[in-house]
Amino acid sequence: MTRRRRIEVPSYPDIEEAVGYNPARFLKTRSRDGLEKHGGDTTELHLAICVIRGIDDLGTINAWIQVERDLFDGGRDHVMKLLEHRREIILDRLRDEQAQEREKASERGRSSSSRRESPEQAERESGRTVAADGGALDEPVCPDCTSAVEAETVDEQRGWWCPECTSFVRPLEVSDGA
Repeated sequence: MTRRRRIEVPSYPDIEEAVGYNPARFLKTRSRDGLEKHGGDTTELHLAICVIRGIDDLGTINAWIQVERDLFDGGRDHVMKLLEHRREIILDRLRDEQAQEREKASERGRSSSSRRESPEQAERESGRTVAADGGALDEPVCPDCTSAVEAETVDEQRGWWCPECTSFVRPLEVSDGA
């Protein structure tokens, strides 16, 4: 049995430091297209394809794209399509997460503004007792996470600040002089 010579893999120290490994180890192949089998059942790129399908970080996929382009004069079409497809999946997921965060923030804003307008509604929803003038009679709690809140002035408005979830709920007036 003849042993094949090892493939010389270029080093990318900055990428290796950022990602934790060198993507060139997976992308560099003996054949130009990486689709030859060399006596095995799978192509040279089989492991690289499996790793690419598991990438879920934008920085990591961008590093792979950079290495592929560098190794193969702009990249092999079939590998670039796979990398770009994975990048789009990651970007879609990030967009969805950002939209969900904006929606949650918007819901918190709506619920906070409705509490500002109606101390009685805030009392029912948060479970704390609210005085007729909007001040708390007992220990105030955050309506979003039920943690203890602190009296605070933000933009010249007195209200309750939650150090846990960073919500600011402004009652009509803070009656305890805090």
